[in-house]
Amino acid sequence: MLTIDISNLENNECIVDGNDIFSKIENIIIETNDSCLMNSPSILSFDDENIVLKGYDDIKKFDREGLFKCNIGKRGHGYGEYVNASSAYYCSARQLIFLGTFGDEVYKYDINGKYIGKFSVASSDERLMTSKWCETLGLYVCETRRYRSDGLDVYLSTWTMDGKKVASYPVYSDNLTTECNFTHTGSMRNTSEGMLFMLPFDNTVHLLSKEGVSEAFVIDRGKHTPSRDLVEDNGNSAKLERECYEIRNWNITPNYIYIGISCFRGYRDVIIRRTDNAIIHNKYYSYKEDDGTQHLRLKELSDKASFWPWTYKDGKVAGLVENEDKRLNPILIIATEKPNTITK
Repeated sequence: MLTIDISNLENNECIVDGNDIFSKIENIIIETNDSCLMNSPSILSFDDENIVLKGYDDIKKFDREGLFKCNIGKRGHGYGEYVNASSAYYCSARQLIFLGTFGDEVYKYDINGKYIGKFSVASSDERLMTSKWCETLGLYVCETRRYRSDGLDVYLSTWTMDGKKVASYPVYSDNLTTECNFTHTGSMRNTSEGMLFMLPFDNTVHLLSKEGVSEAFVIDRGKHTPSRDLVEDNGNSAKLERECYEIRNWNITPNYIYIGISCFRGYRDVIIRRTDNAIIHNKYYSYKEDDGTQHLRLKELSDKASFWPWTYKDGKVAGLVENEDKRLNPILIIATEKPNTITK
């Protein structure tokens, strides 16, 4: 099985310029008014007409010019309202937004914010963690966990759009007893082969394809791999920060793997070239740094701004950068990747 070694990043720092990777950069200023100011937004997805952003407690649709169009659901206890979202995904092919909640329910909305319905994906002794529509499989994929008195079992399950269960696959099990805060979900990434899945306390990346679940590759963090008790027990947070590589975000494209790591009271950005699994970008910055010199530099941005890919779609990566006016919503960057020719 393919192993990608990131166990010794401290001794292998290197920097690549973003314009060496991307051939085209789109800057989209996200509208700000009293109806659409967002708290800590991130991008869910985009298509030729729509941009869908998720904030701390809301989901909003904008057009490709960045103009606000509508809210997608809202927090609450009423009809079509959700209490606590753990994941969300915009399926552009079907013009639907799926929203998974901590617990067991998945809510569905159309692209104009209309509530369509919901379905349950976990039994009484299970917990829905993260979920996402898989374009390749044409199914909804859920990470569910069963916390036993003496350990944990993790499953990937698949569901139709109408909430009918198709299959369930075990992907992880341990016999560790620890306190759990339930906030550290696994992460999923769509690919042409199916859905990739990774747990925060396991180096193995699984692939859920039409043939079932297999081990796709390993991101080897070596001695910096966090155990489940370090990740899930808040009492161990200081040790987690001091000793471990906590993968906060990763994206995979045909050309590169982008990995954002929280470590050693700071962050580290890593880009791996997929043709030979070479690390071409590896930059650490501490919590105290605020000059924007981390991440990828793009000549289209100001000297105080930098970019890091948050999502990938059709040859393009996208992410948000802070507006120079802190009172305004961020700027969306959509960058088209060049063919993989970097030789560093």
